[in-house]
Amino acid sequence: MKRIFTVIAVMMACLSMHAQAELFSKYDNTHGVTTVYVSKSMLSIMPQMKTGGVDIGSIAQKLDNISILTCERPSMIGGIKQNASAIYSRDGYEEVMKLNDSDSHTVIYMKQLSGGTNEFALVNTENNVLRIVNIKGRISLRDIQSITH
Repeated sequence: MKRIFTVIAVMMACLSMHAQAELFSKYDNTHGVTTVYVSKSMLSIMPQMKTGGVDIGSIAQKLDNISILTCERPSMIGGIKQNASAIYSRDGYEEVMKLNDSDSHTVIYMKQLSGGTNEFALVNTENNVLRIVNIKGRISLRDIQSITH
């Protein structure tokens, strides 16, 4: 019985990583789109880090990794946002916040993983630039709130 639960836990972890990888690899070599992956090791040597205007230095020690996608091609932004939204919906992410300002639109998605680990996806469009920041680690919604204010 333990073996079955272990196999299921590993499969769920792989599905979570697959969702993130699916979105970022799809646009990895696309003109006008930049993708960045920052591992836990790299985060540990970068105490002051700003990503997409968000200072994550205060929670860096809690993070497993960060993936960032930036698109500066207005013609692609709608399609990427739709693709991201479909992936997050399909893979069980909860929309935990939505903010619409006059020239800025932000949605934050959250997925609880095993062992107190969470994954957050911040999808922001501002001035014809799309930024998607996926943050995975032992972080809470309160941690995310603290870095976005």
